[in-house]
Amino acid sequence: MKRVCEEKLGGIVLKSEQKEAVLSLLSGKDVFAVLPTGFGKSLIYQSFVFAREILDGLSPSIIVVIPLRSIVQEQLTSNEFELKAVELTLQDDVLKSVQEGAVDVVYSSAENVLNDKFLSLLREQSSPFKQRLKLIVVDESHTVFTWGKGSKKKKAFRENFGSLSVLRSFCEGTPILALTGTADHKMISTIKGNLAMRRTTHSIILSPERPNIMHTVIKVSRDGYIEHFQWIASMITTGGINTPKTIIFCTSLTDVAKLVSNLFAMLGDALYEPGKPHHPSNRLVGIYHAHTHTKYKERVLASLKSLTGTIRVVIATTALGMGVNFPDVKYIVHAGPERSLVDYIQAAGRAGRNGDHAHDVVIYHGNQLAQCDQSVKEFVKTSGCIREALFKHFNCDVQPVNPFIIVVQTVQ
Repeated sequence: MKRVCEEKLGGIVLKSEQKEAVLSLLSGKDVFAVLPTGFGKSLIYQSFVFAREILDGLSPSIIVVIPLRSIVQEQLTSNEFELKAVELTLQDDVLKSVQEGAVDVVYSSAENVLNDKFLSLLREQSSPFKQRLKLIVVDESHTVFTWGKGSKKKKAFRENFGSLSVLRSFCEGTPILALTGTADHKMISTIKGNLAMRRTTHSIILSPERPNIMHTVIKVSRDGYIEHFQWIASMITTGGINTPKTIIFCTSLTDVAKLVSNLFAMLGDALYEPGKPHHPSNRLVGIYHAHTHTKYKERVLASLKSLTGTIRVVIATTALGMGVNFPDVKYIVHAGPERSLVDYIQAAGRAGRNGDHAHDVVIYHGNQLAQCDQSVKEFVKTSGCIREALFKHFNCDVQPVNPFIIVVQTVQ
C-alpha cells in the first residue's frame, strides 16, 4: 500500500501519524485525530481513497463534512491528486452525479449532508454511490462542540453540526474520521459522542504547541486600549508593501468596525500602496468577517496565500482562515482575548506555517474577560511562563523557548 500510494501522491511520504490513521480506517475502525495546524490532515482521507482502491480494485467514494465554504473551495482548487471531487449542493444535476457514483469526494456542509434530498441517496442501498461509500469525514470537528451545542438561553450557532450522528444510522458499517487541530479532553469526549463514534475508536493526539511561535500577553487600560495598536500602523507606514503579513482577530463585528476606523485614521495616506491611486483595491489593510462581500473575501484570501499580495494586514473575525493555509503570516494579534483556549490555539496556529519565527500577541483590558472561560482568564493573568499556562490545559510537556526578537512597542 505504501509504495503505490507514494507513487500516486507524487512521491509524498506519509508522516507516521497520517499512515497510522489510514491503516486504522482501512481496518474498519473510527479514527479521531488531533493534529497541529498545517500538519496535512486532508492527506489522510485523500490517501485512504487511493489505498481503498488498491485493496478493492474499485474507486471508493467518501463524504467530507466541512464547516466553511471557503475551505471547500480551497480543497477543490488545490486538488493536486486529481480526485473527482464535488461540492454538494441540492441541485438535481449535482445530486444525480453523486447518486451515479461519478465522484470520489463529496464535500458538504452539515446542513446539506443532513438534508432529506441527500439522505434519500443514503437510503438507497443498491445505488452506485451507497455501494462505493467507504468513509465519512468530519473536518474541523471542533465545530461539533463549538457550533452544534446550544443552551436554554442561546440557540446553537449551526445546530446541524450537533446532529451529524444521523449519518451513522444511515451508514452503520462505514468508518468515521474526525479531524481537528485543537481539542481538550472535554471536547474530544463530546465530539465522539455527538458523532456516535465507536468505543473502539483509534485516537491520534499530538500537542498543538508550535515552538516557532512566540506568545505575548499585554494588559492595558480600557481608555488607552486603541493606542496600543499604533505599532501596527507604524509597521505599515515603514514597511508599505513589504509589511510582514499580520492578522488582527476581533471577537465581534463591533470591535472590527472600531479597530478599522481607528487604524485607517492612524495610517492616513499610508493606508495605500505607495505610488498607487487611493482606491480600495490598493489598500494595504483588508477586512474579513461573515458579512464581507464575497469578492472582497476572495481578495483577502488571495493576498494572504500569495507571497506578493497587496493586503498586508487583515482585521477579521475568526471566520478567516479555518482550514486555509496561509504560509507566511508573521503576526497574529488578538484584539481582546478569545472566549476559549481552543479558539485561541486555532487562531494562533495561523502564524508561522512556513516554519519561520512568528508572533502571537494578545492585547486586552480587564472588561473583555467577562465572557471568557476560566482557563482563558488564568492564562492571560499568569505571572509565570506563558507557554506553560497555555499548553498545560492540553496536557502538553512544554519545553522552554528562548525569545527570538522584541515583539512590539507598547504605548506608555
